[in-house]
Amino acid sequence: MNAAAPLLRPGRDADAAGFIALIGACWAEYPGCVLDVDGEVPELRALATHFAGRGGALWAAERDGRVVGMVGAHPLPGDDAWEICRMYVAAEERGTGLARRLLDAAEAQARAAGARRLVLWSDTRFGRAHRFYEKRGYVRAGPIRVLGDLSNSLEFGYAKPACGLAVEVLDAAAASSGPATPGWSGSPDGSGCPAVSRKARACFPTGARSAPHGPRRMPASRSGRRPCRRTGSPRRWPG
Repeated sequence: MNAAAPLLRPGRDADAAGFIALIGACWAEYPGCVLDVDGEVPELRALATHFAGRGGALWAAERDGRVVGMVGAHPLPGDDAWEICRMYVAAEERGTGLARRLLDAAEAQARAAGARRLVLWSDTRFGRAHRFYEKRGYVRAGPIRVLGDLSNSLEFGYAKPACGLAVEVLDAAAASSGPATPGWSGSPDGSGCPAVSRKARACFPTGARSAPHGPRRMPASRSGRRPCRRTGSPRRWPG
């Protein structure tokens, strides 16, 4: 008999110890990732208050009194985009659908608030997270961001429209930065012609910054898809 799914609820400041333990465990899977709470991410001590102060929201997934997943979302000042961030799932809960539930909650909140674009940042080391985001329709956009933290974090930017599809050409900086992700050819149809909005760069306001973590960037009709220059076939959005 399958165990019940974890409870998904609003995150609370009282979850601080659980959030810190979850993030610490996720970072420990990657050599060189250092979690210095008080030195670099003191907001983890009162994360619900932090997100509320930015007009956003925070969720926690709980199983048997333990935090096993989390995600946050907040609007970007002076923009029509919401940023998805603090996305973590405990190792034993991966592949169960919990990550999908968390991201669904964050995206729904952003759409209900009128977001036109959804953006996020993810550490270049977090390959599994990249594959998950790409399956959910996010596409790499913009140059790599350097955080200058103790973990020497470099982050990829990802973006997608809040509704609809994006079928333009990925900018060269995003297409060429970092190693290729297994299972992702850089193009939805495997042709080598990536798909993303030309306006994706605008998803990332200059100077925007997230905490150094993995999971922290327009629409068009299918009838308007442009053919791939390399193959002549229509570009398809990743499933």
